Amino acid sequence: MEKMKRVNDQGGKERKGYTGSSKAKSRQVNPAVRCRVTCSMNNTKVVRSWYDSEKGKRVNRVKTAGARGYQNAKRGTVYAAQEVMGDVAKRFRERGKGSTTQGMHVIRRGMGRGRGVVLTELAKAGVKVLTVSDATKDPHNGCRRKKARRV
Repeated sequence: MEKMKRVNDQGGKERKGYTGSSKAKSRQVNPAVRCRVTCSMNNTKVVRSWYDSEKGKRVNRVKTAGARGYQNAKRGTVYAAQEVMGDVAKRFRERGKGSTTQGMHVIRRGMGRGRGVVLTELAKAGVKVLTVSDATKDPHNGCRRKKARRV
């Protein structure tokens, strides 16, 4: 434990207190937008998040192929993913005109068909992509296989 000693405020009043560093550290605010793209076999989901200085927290916006009106098997198609990413890029350009955003960090996850379209659609729209990373989960050894069938 740290030593206790009297701390003198600017007002001249003495009070008891700890003189160590506080646990709350100031965090640096990254103005760039993070775009997490999840491409499953059935749907494409895009989550944009950025720091809003007025609210003092990160804000998330979600777009999916299902929300665009695609149903059932059509949600997992390349065309549906293209439409969703086009929407995201359009919103980013509208928001980015007067703000301090420098670009977009793209994080891709999943093995769906819309995975390859993500970057091409952003490039078509003229969005500056800062980093591209892959967060697809890999099984290190996977599930146990089914028992061999005896004939």
